[in-house]
Amino acid sequence: MPVALPQTMSLEERDRFYRNWLANGLLNERDRADLQRRGVTDPSIIALSCDVGYAVPFKGLDGKYVGAQWRYAHPGEGGRYRWHNLPGGKQFPGTHEMPLAVYKVDQPTMLVVSQK
Repeated sequence: MPVALPQTMSLEERDRFYRNWLANGLLNERDRADLQRRGVTDPSIIALSCDVGYAVPFKGLDGKYVGAQWRYAHPGEGGRYRWHNLPGGKQFPGTHEMPLAVYKVDQPTMLVVSQK
């Protein structure tokens, strides 16, 4: 018997959600400093803060936002990095998988696929 797929937001709905989220959110100085310490420059910072840490939305192959991950300042149980849960679930639409982040570079030299 096939396993039912979650009824997640469409790619268009996800992109609209994250664009609105970013337009209405702020990044505090603590979280900006953490991103800068990691080598992220101010013009490229796309993130927002809340009381537990900050979230970084990311785009898929077509340039639309597909998901986000939280970096908890004080993670406790559950780990420092966690997927942002959208209405209907955090999985990529039509699958049980988490979305992939895609980053364009000017002169690619390798492809790295990381799996935990």
